Amino acid sequence: MNNNDDNHGDESCNSEKASRRDFIKKAGMVAASGVALASLPASGISLASPSDENANSSSKDKPLKGRTALISGAARGIGLAMAVKLAQDGANIAMLDIASPNALSDIISYPLSSKQDLEQAVALVKQQGVNAIFLIADVRDRAQMLGATNKAAQILGSIDIVIANAGISNGAGFENESDKIFKGIMEVNVAGVANTIHPAIPYLEKSKFGGKVIAISSVAGRRGVSQLASYSASKWAVIGLVKSLALDLGNSNITVNAIAPTAVKTIMWHGEKSSDAMKNLSNAAMELFVKSYHSLPTGSIHPEEIANAAAFLASDNARYISGTTLDVNAGWSGQMTG
Repeated sequence: MNNNDDNHGDESCNSEKASRRDFIKKAGMVAASGVALASLPASGISLASPSDENANSSSKDKPLKGRTALISGAARGIGLAMAVKLAQDGANIAMLDIASPNALSDIISYPLSSKQDLEQAVALVKQQGVNAIFLIADVRDRAQMLGATNKAAQILGSIDIVIANAGISNGAGFENESDKIFKGIMEVNVAGVANTIHPAIPYLEKSKFGGKVIAISSVAGRRGVSQLASYSASKWAVIGLVKSLALDLGNSNITVNAIAPTAVKTIMWHGEKSSDAMKNLSNAAMELFVKSYHSLPTGSIHPEEIANAAAFLASDNARYISGTTLDVNAGWSGQMTG
């Protein structure tokens, strides 16, 4: 028996155990900070240096640079706010809208945007230093949406982000609304979302950044709302579509999420006033009504708040968020389960 050999074996074993313990300790610290262990190199832990952070500073300033977003209902309101915000973050924007004020006058009581609205919206987005185009199409018509989507990809080079935002509301109340109104709401708010997403999937699958799909639902898609049964049903359907598509498209590195806003200061909100119960209320009374549901001290919120949420979901910071609904409702969530 060679005692020296035994001692060397013990020392080697102890050294190996110490290294293993040290690695496990460091790995545990990294895991606790949110870094997946599977991403650690076998030889140890590699963390970004300050020089790496400086090199990435420009990408932090313009986190969506090099990407193209297609946004429906982009001429005004939430759609326009999202277009401006994503452009500020560096994305090129394809702005799609029906651009026909009276196109749905037999379904809703407020006018839709005009071609002039859309052209002015594109000009505003271009001021952010990106490429922007306008597309006129009806989200209810999949053939039109296919043509518009292909045109956007051809002109701007890719489609990396799709935001299905176009939507309508009628506050007549379910018992008073016609079959035409019910079907019209479903055609825009449900079929329109599907028609916005479907033609873009082949482009999203090819995105070198990973495709992003964002659909605008509503607080009415998270809870029942009196006098808004049809609108509420359509917005619940949007969330169901989002969850299923997140499962279907995940293997193609595409995330799919929804945003559910509270009342937002838009023409739809103030023009329709959402329900018969509110049509005779002044704007000030409407704000008090909405504020009564919020835990935060505010009434209806500005479109830019929804735009900020969309910019987050479109960014790499949300790369592993999919199949979820981001509530932007000033604390209304506190009254909901799930």
